[in-house]
Formats: sequence, C-alpha cells, structure tokens
Amino acid sequence: MLLDTDITIKMKTLNNLLLVVSIAISDNNLSPETIDSDPILGQYTEYPYPEFNQIHMDAEKRHYEKENREGPHVVIPIETLENLNHYLYHGEEDFQQSFRVLIAGGGIGGTAMFLAEQLNHTNAEIVYLDF
Repeated sequence: MLLDTDITIKMKTLNNLLLVVSIAISDNNLSPETIDSDPILGQYTEYPYPEFNQIHMDAEKRHYEKENREGPHVVIPIETLENLNHYLYHGEEDFQQSFRVLIAGGGIGGTAMFLAEQLNHTNAEIVYLDF
C-alpha cells in the first residue's frame, strides 16, 4: 500500500521537481481507526488506482538508483511532451521556460512523476495536489 507521503518522498528523490504540494494525511496519523471511520479514505487507502504496491516501488527504486538510466521508469504515451505540445499547443511549446503544470487529483503520482522526468532539464514547476 502506497501512501501520499511515499509519493512525495519518491518525487523528491528525482531532484527535478521544483514544487510538490501534497495535501494528505501523513502515515504517522493514519491509523486503522481513522481508515475505518472514514469510508472514502479507507477506499482510497485500500485500493489505490492504478494499483501500486511494494513490488512497483522496488522496481522504481532500482530504476532511479542507476546513474546512467535512460528515461522514465514508466512511459505514459498520451502524456509525452510531444503529445502535449501537439494537441494542446499546436507545436509551439518548447517547455524550456516557466512551464507550469497543476495536477489535481493526482492519485498515486504517476502523471507527476512522468512529467517531472521529462521536464528535469527545465525550470518547469509541477504542482501535485491530492487529498
């Protein structure tokens, strides 16, 4: 089970996010009683979407520990900078200067991670927000 605090730690290890905003319950305050008393929190905690477990976390850790890694661990084709540029900016965005992204309802953080990996050579600002 991955908590929002784990996602924040994972993002910070990339050293390429300028800003991570994660409004979430920390795992220090997350008790079984809290989950039991809040059915929505229980649902999201018990069944994150997409699924992300310790096997996934270990694979990502191995990938990002490599100094000579090539690209992100997971590629999300629809969210490549090339596709975003084509469909949203008609080919006119180079993502080099002051590009800002708000990811609201970011789930387990896959979108934020993928964009951060692609934008790690820029001064882009990615804001990840999830409750």
